[in-house]
Amino acid sequence: MLPQLVHQLVSVRLVLHEQANSHRLEHLGSVISSFLGPSPTLSLSYACRFNSLQLLNWIWASSCTSPDTRAPNWTLNNYLRSERQYYLWQFRKSAEVAAECGNVDMMKWLFGHFSNCFVPVGVVEAAAKKGHLPILKFLLENDAGRHYPHSHMPMVVTGGIVPHQSVPEISDEEQGEGIVVHWGGRSMLHSIEQKHVEIAKWLCQNSPHKMDNDEIRWAVEYSLRVPDMELARFFLPQGRSIVEFSHDDPDPEVVETLLEEGYTRLDEHCAAVSIYMLARVGRLDLMHRIVQLHSPPRARPRFDWSSEWFFATKEACKFGDVSVVKWLMEHPVGLRVAEAYQHHHSAGPEHFFCLAAEGGHLAVMKYLDEQGYSDNFKDAAVLAVRNNHLDTLKWLLDTHDFHTYGFMVEEAARHRRISILQFFHHNISSGDREFLPPFRHAIDVAATNGHLDTVKWLHETRSDGCTSLAMNSAAGNGHLDVVKWLHANRTEGCTTRAMDRAAGNGHLEMVEWLHRNRSEGCTTNAMDLAAANGYLKVVKWLYVNRSEGCTVKAFEKAMQNSHLRVAWWLHARYPKWNPSIDTLQIKPPDQFDILLFLDEHFPNIYDTQDYDQPVLAVVTEPDDRHAMTWMREKHNIIIEDHDP
Repeated sequence: MLPQLVHQLVSVRLVLHEQANSHRLEHLGSVISSFLGPSPTLSLSYACRFNSLQLLNWIWASSCTSPDTRAPNWTLNNYLRSERQYYLWQFRKSAEVAAECGNVDMMKWLFGHFSNCFVPVGVVEAAAKKGHLPILKFLLENDAGRHYPHSHMPMVVTGGIVPHQSVPEISDEEQGEGIVVHWGGRSMLHSIEQKHVEIAKWLCQNSPHKMDNDEIRWAVEYSLRVPDMELARFFLPQGRSIVEFSHDDPDPEVVETLLEEGYTRLDEHCAAVSIYMLARVGRLDLMHRIVQLHSPPRARPRFDWSSEWFFATKEACKFGDVSVVKWLMEHPVGLRVAEAYQHHHSAGPEHFFCLAAEGGHLAVMKYLDEQGYSDNFKDAAVLAVRNNHLDTLKWLLDTHDFHTYGFMVEEAARHRRISILQFFHHNISSGDREFLPPFRHAIDVAATNGHLDTVKWLHETRSDGCTSLAMNSAAGNGHLDVVKWLHANRTEGCTTRAMDRAAGNGHLEMVEWLHRNRSEGCTTNAMDLAAANGYLKVVKWLYVNRSEGCTVKAFEKAMQNSHLRVAWWLHARYPKWNPSIDTLQIKPPDQFDILLFLDEHFPNIYDTQDYDQPVLAVVTEPDDRHAMTWMREKHNIIIEDHDP
């Protein structure tokens, strides 16, 4: 039996109206509309992405209000209004979409159709981060818990910060049909980071969430990092000094203000951190002033400057002002740092010498070389090539010995540095070229990264050739122009991995071209990978046009990655398949949809005494316990819950 509220499409009504004896066909309108959609796998929250209230109305009208009126064929609409926990979950996810895109009309629609729900703090955070003040104002105006006392609830630690959300202390009777909003979280910090000053001030002045001392400190510190001194002063508690908040990561503009107002004289930690910040922009003049404030150094200094001095030197190497680097390294603190650095530093791209090479700062590199800091030549050469600093590379080659040039050639091919490839081609003698085996892989690397001009140059200039990896990787990464050129101009060809990888990454046009123009074909990995990654169009095409088929892994991985559309489609064509994996771990974002699908088609998977079934695990999201509650209420079990 169809739900009573089946919404007739306007197009269906018009077509039937134009038919002869149209009055006899009126009863078919609902049947045809139901057949045409909505899709059984289309959730309300996913439909919100299309910004169509008409679509939302259609889905809502097509849904049923109780289990007794559910449609005989499985569809998510069966649960939208007849399954309480799914109803709450869909409201949460739909509100997140509306907040992300700033669609006030959609948020109004949700508040008008749902009742007795709560808006999680993630919705407020999303609106604040995106700068959608009208959304925040609407939430406040329609918050049923706005005028009630709020409890401060700790959230998941992120970036060393323990955010809190404010939850209204309101009973079910008091809430009634209303919707309450959870405020706070990282909404304030998001608005400051994104420079939404108006929203930051609005939240502070209007939100039911009252900031505690830690949150005020974070707001001031984040404002200083932006930097926005005026906003920092807005949050600054009365009687408090800005220096109390600025010493951890002051911006150069803030440093100058701190100097002018005498704060750096009062706080050595603030002064040392300021040196680090000023080194990032080469402000040697201000660095001199700060050091003079604390000279001569105390016999027992209150703060060890060495750590900040070390990081300041790294920043100076990145910035590339040799005078700043020289001053830092030759200062007494710098000499102590240098001694420790020489004994304890680890080679790698964070080496002083490498940081200078990354920016092409040849004068700094020469100075570091003179001081004995140039022992990490390989990483320096890679960074010079990657950033197209040919002069830097030439100097490295002239002054240091390298046993091979191949890694530089590959890096140049990877990043489309044809001028550097030309340099190697013209300046390495024929005898040396024999010791460049990785030059053969240059076309492979360039093709993998889609650099057709580099591939052509190597083909026309060099005789090293390539391998099947070139076309395989180019196909997998969707570089059709490269694949076509290799097909027409090279003989190495490809393997089945070309189509497998292209399918797995959703490159349907590539799959079709390989099918028409190459004979290697694919394996079951093609459909398995496409299904695992949610590419239904690719799965359908392979099913119709190829004979390799897929394995049960396609079905299992589609469910694990919450690709319901793919899982539903595969189940319709392979109805005898049962999940046989040891642990079926369902991941966001649509884990509840998959659980409902499993409940209908594989109910035995919820039987914890059936040891032939996979162990079911669910990865939940912050503020998301609706699926767990549904499991407890529906099956009287608690399944394994994994936080991401």
